[in-house]
Amino acid sequence: MEAVVVRRATLADVPAITALWAEMSRFHAVRDPYFAVVDDAERLFAAYVTRNIEAPLGVVGVAEVDGGVVGFSSGVVAKYPPVFTIPEHGAISDFAVTATHRRRGIGARLFRFAQEQFRALGMSRVELHVAVNNEVSTRFWTKMGLRPVMETRYLDL
Repeated sequence: MEAVVVRRATLADVPAITALWAEMSRFHAVRDPYFAVVDDAERLFAAYVTRNIEAPLGVVGVAEVDGGVVGFSSGVVAKYPPVFTIPEHGAISDFAVTATHRRRGIGARLFRFAQEQFRALGMSRVELHVAVNNEVSTRFWTKMGLRPVMETRYLDL
């Protein structure tokens, strides 16, 4: 079994995280044209994940094998509308493990890391969106114990 290190991301990890995000983005776009991205998407994502790494309430982690980044999770503490009894939650916006390293427990370790980080920030709940046409992530998140709470619907105009 290969040695996996899961740790908080640094700014030096942004290029590797961005490359993983681009792989994930291409995977999604094949399954659903909704996920098509703009020409400079990688530059924009790099700026976005940089902000999350630098944010006091940001939770960005990476999984390394042999010193190379093979997975990442990016999220922040997000607020609910003020009418709810739980004011905030951990919101994971992006999560990926490169195809060559899936089904080895790396994603589970990365998700546990994110949970621990959000708990340390006082969160009692973590949420994320799952693309229904992504059978890999749908199975993974179900295995991790996440349950659906809402369904997003759309209509192209």
